Order: sequence, then C-alpha cells, then structure tokens
Amino acid sequence: MNITHEANVNSHQSGGNTDKVGTTKAGSAPQNQVSIGVVQQPLRARICGFAASDRRPIHPSPIVKLTGGDMDDTNLYILSASLWSENLTKDVSITDKFYSGNSVTYTLQNDATDPLQDAYKVELTNGYSSCRVLWGRLASVCTRLTDLDGTVGSFFIFHDLAVRSSGTYRLKFELYVMSMTGAKMVPIASTTSDVFSVHSPKSFPGVPETTALSRCFAKQGVRIRLRTSFDAGGPEVDAGD
Repeated sequence: MNITHEANVNSHQSGGNTDKVGTTKAGSAPQNQVSIGVVQQPLRARICGFAASDRRPIHPSPIVKLTGGDMDDTNLYILSASLWSENLTKDVSITDKFYSGNSVTYTLQNDATDPLQDAYKVELTNGYSSCRVLWGRLASVCTRLTDLDGTVGSFFIFHDLAVRSSGTYRLKFELYVMSMTGAKMVPIASTTSDVFSVHSPKSFPGVPETTALSRCFAKQGVRIRLRTSFDAGGPEVDAGD
C-alpha cells in the first residue's frame, strides 16, 4: 500500500501547545486529516547520569494522542521527540559542543547459528554520547489503547525520556508516516508540551504521584513508569512489558 503525505504550512506558535495538522492518503481513499495533542504533560525530572542505571525519566511519562488518519494502519505512524528551549527557539537535544567523529560503531559478531550471516553490534561512541542532552527512546510507535473514559484511541507513550542538564524545557513531538517506497520522510504533524523543569539532585522535589492515565495504560500491558506508593519518597517501577 502506497502512502503519501502533505505537511501543513501552519507553524507552531512559540509558548503554545498548538498542533500542526496534515493529511494522509491511502490508495484511492479520501484524505484524512490528522492531528496530535499532548494528553499527559511532563512535569519535572531529576538530571540523569551517563550510566544506564542512573537514568532519571521525566515524570509523568509524556503521552500524545493521535486523532484522525488511517486507523487500520496505525503501525505506520511514528512519533519523534526532541528537547527544546522554553521559548521554542532552539533545539537543545544535544550540546553546542561540536563532534565530528562517528556517532556509532559497528563490531562484527560471530553468529554460531548461521556462520554465513554476518551480525554486527551497534553502539554509540563515547564522543557522541557525551554530546547528547535528551536520552531514552526518542521515537514511539502508535498503540491502540482504551482511555479513562472507556474510549479506544491511538497513543504514543515516552516512558524513559531523561535529561542531563538542569533547566526549564519543552518537548517537541513530530509525527511521521513510514514510507513504503523509500522516499524521505517529512513530519505531517507536530506539537509541543508545556514547560517542565529538570532539577539537580539537591533541588529535586521528588517523583510526583502516578497519574490515573498511566495506571490505566499500565493495566493494558504498556511499559510505563509507576510509583509503588503515593509517598513523596516512594519508589518507582516499570510496569507492563
């Protein structure tokens, strides 16, 4: 099935959570307008370290809802996340430090089960890793879930985004449709989150209470960060698969 898409010329208004909408076409089907909106806003986070064990995800987990589009092919929709300054004038997902080396390394691995098939281990280089400010899974696939009202919808969940530098930021989300022809993908819709704060360990006020929406989606098997208690210092766990 061939999919084409058109980007809307409307741009974001700085400081607002305004959707950019677009259209998708599937074969000879009529065009469907699509839009995205943040239904669970990020609130705060503690700065994370370089070690995987020191990831401090943003709370609550940002959740974005897709409206419109082809609901029979929601697996074709991908949402990317990037970190922006509070006034939306600069992408701060990586530092200003210039890094000209390779971003990843490929190491040949021996595959005993199929010696004729080469396998490679792909890892980020130390130089590139040191330049990243926003960590975690920067892309999410569309998932059909039932919300608190009992309505089935299409959602994107970012459960492990973390930030390495304190300050106030916004997240920018851009929606793509996977191309079946190999053509370059361009975003068909975008939106931004409200402002959230990233704190140093000493100033971090603690993990907020788990939201009802997070618990609702966790019960449906979604991997999302949950608190095991509502105490200010209560632990948190990953729920879902």
